[in-house]
Amino acid sequence: MSKPAKYAALILALCSLCFAVAVSSRTYIATNQAVAKYTERLPVYISSDNHVFVQARINHSAPLWFVLDSGASHLLINKRVAEALGLKFAGRSEAFGVGKGPVDVLVTDEALVDVGQLCSFRKQLSALALDTFETYFGREVAGVIGYDLFSRFVVEIDYLHSTVTLHDPHGHHYAGAGQMLPLTFHGKLPEVEAVIKLPKREAVTGKFIIDTGAHLAVALNTPFVERNRLLESAARTISDPWSPGLSGEAKLLLARAQYLQLGQNTLDEPVIAFSQDREGSLARDSFDGVIGGELLRRFKVSFDYAQRRIILEPNADLHRPYVYSTEMIGVGISAEGKDFRSFLAHRIVAGSPAAKAGLQAGDVIAEIDGQTTGTLSLDQLRQKLKQDKPQYLMTIKRGQQTLPVRIKSEKVL
Repeated sequence: MSKPAKYAALILALCSLCFAVAVSSRTYIATNQAVAKYTERLPVYISSDNHVFVQARINHSAPLWFVLDSGASHLLINKRVAEALGLKFAGRSEAFGVGKGPVDVLVTDEALVDVGQLCSFRKQLSALALDTFETYFGREVAGVIGYDLFSRFVVEIDYLHSTVTLHDPHGHHYAGAGQMLPLTFHGKLPEVEAVIKLPKREAVTGKFIIDTGAHLAVALNTPFVERNRLLESAARTISDPWSPGLSGEAKLLLARAQYLQLGQNTLDEPVIAFSQDREGSLARDSFDGVIGGELLRRFKVSFDYAQRRIILEPNADLHRPYVYSTEMIGVGISAEGKDFRSFLAHRIVAGSPAAKAGLQAGDVIAEIDGQTTGTLSLDQLRQKLKQDKPQYLMTIKRGQQTLPVRIKSEKVL
C-alpha cells in the first residue's frame, strides 16, 4: 500500500500517560457542524488510574470501549478490532510517540462512528496494535477517541460520579460555580497556562496540554525541565517503572512539587514527572508538558472548544493527597492471560520497598494479603497497593518456585 502525504501524522503516545496524541501541522479549533440541541449522558468507566472509557460503535457494531482522550487528534482503532470488523485499509502513515519511532499505522476506509445517540460521523481511522496498552490497562481496548468528540460537543467529565455528558455547544450556557479558563490550541490539542512551584526556587509558568488520556497529574517535557533546571530543585526523585508508549517506553523521574497553580486553584504537593527522553513526544519543545487525570479527577471538567474554554468545578477530592500508583511499594504491574487476570511485576524501582523485599521483575503475583489475585481486576489490585498500611504480604511465583514476599510499605516520595 502507498503512503499518501495526506495521511502523515505525528502521534504522541505517553501511555501511563497511556494515550495517543496526534498533532496536525496546522491549527484547527472546532467544527461548526450543527448538532441537535440536546444533552446526553454516556455510559462510561473510569479506571483507578484516571482513564475514562466510553462506548462507541463502528459500522453498527456492538458497543466497543474506547479511551476518551482530549490529547488525541486522530481516532485510533486497535488493529485486531479493525480486522475483526472487516475494515479495509486504504493506506499507511508513520506515527511517532514516546520512545523511538516511527511505528507503522494503517489508515482505514471511511467508517461510520456512533457515540451514544447524538454523535454520529464518518471518517477514516488510524489502526495500530494496542497490545501493550491492554496489558497496562488490564482490559481490552478498542481504540482512542478524542478531537472528533470534543470538537462537536461540550464534553463534561464528572470524575467523582463517573459520568460523561455531552451538551450541544450552540445552546449550552454554564451556570455553575466553576472557573472558566481560556484555551489555546496546539494543533487540535487544548492548552492552558499553569504555574509550577518546586521547593527552594521561584515558580515557573508553562503551556500544558490538557490530556484526559494521561494518568499522571503533570508530566514535563525534557526541554522545559532542562531550560528551567527543575531537577536541581527536586528534593527527591524516583524512576517511573513503566510508562509504555507507541514506540518504546518513556524515561521519567518522579518528584513532588510544592504546588501547582491552575487558574484560581492551588493544588498542593502533586507528584510530577520529569521527562528524560531525547526522542519522541516528551522531547519536544513546542509545548511544555501535559496535565493529566490525577489532577483533573479533582474537578468536574467541561471542555468547550466552540468558546475556547475549559471549566473546572472543584469536587470533594480537590485536596485529596496525591498518591502515585508506585509510590507506596515501588513496582509497576502488568496484566496478562485470560481476562487479564495474571499479574506480573513489570519493573522494580531501585531502592524501593519492593526492591528491599526481594521482588523481581517477571515475578507473578499470585496472592496479596491472603486473597488470590485471580479474583481481582488490575484496577482493584492497584487500588490495594495504594492503601496506606504497614505492609503487604504477597505470594509470588518465580519460575517453578512459590515464594512469600513481605513488603514494608513506605512513601518513597
